[in-house]
Order: sequence, then structure tokens, then C-alpha cells
Amino acid sequence: MRRTIGGAGGNERGGGLALRRRDAGFAAAWRAALESGYDRIEAALICRALGEAGDDGAAATGAIDVNVAMLLLGRRPGAAAEAAKTAVRFRAPRDAAEAALLAKLKLFEKRLAARGQAAGGGAA
Repeated sequence: MRRTIGGAGGNERGGGLALRRRDAGFAAAWRAALESGYDRIEAALICRALGEAGDDGAAATGAIDVNVAMLLLGRRPGAAAEAAKTAVRFRAPRDAAEAALLAKLKLFEKRLAARGQAAGGGAA
């Protein structure tokens, strides 16, 4: 039988929190349920990104709000510390970044010219 937050706490606001403080077993089960939920959200996002079906066979294009899922994963205990450890810090030198942008702009200008449009905005 499942214990619900409301049922475990006598349907009082904050009852689940009080029970977690009193009952170590309930607190451990609570943490395990949260971890399972975070793992399922992570798996659903990965399946959606890869265009695959999930464990239940449902299509990856199902009803998952990516923004909400990412917000929830950001609240996972230790998420910020883990992200900071694994984040790749890359900063291109300014000169290299400017050169790359100018090259892309020149390419764009050539494409516009090839279409017969003036790069300055076309006919008035």
C-alpha cells in the first residue's frame, strides 16, 4: 500500500515534512521516490532528444514540458555543484571570435549578392 503525503501527514499542510522528520524509514523512501522521479525525468528528456520511445514504449514526442523538466532537474539535490564540476568552460579569444563573425557576415553578404539583392537593404 502506498503512503501519500496527505494521508501520511493526516491531510495537514506540511504533514509529509513532519513525518519525514519523525520517521527515518519514510524519509528514506521519500528520498528514493524523489531520485526515481528525477531519473525518470532525465530519461524522458534523453529519449525525446534522441527521438526514441521510453521504457513504457510511448513515443518520445509525448507530453513532456521540457522547460518544466529542466527546472525540476535544476532543483535536484547537488545539481548545481555537479553542473559546475562538469561544465566545459570555453572562451574564444576576442580576435578569433571577431574573425569568425566577420567571415560569416562576408559569406552572408555573398549569398545575398548572388540572389540579386544589395547587402545594404535592397531597393527603396
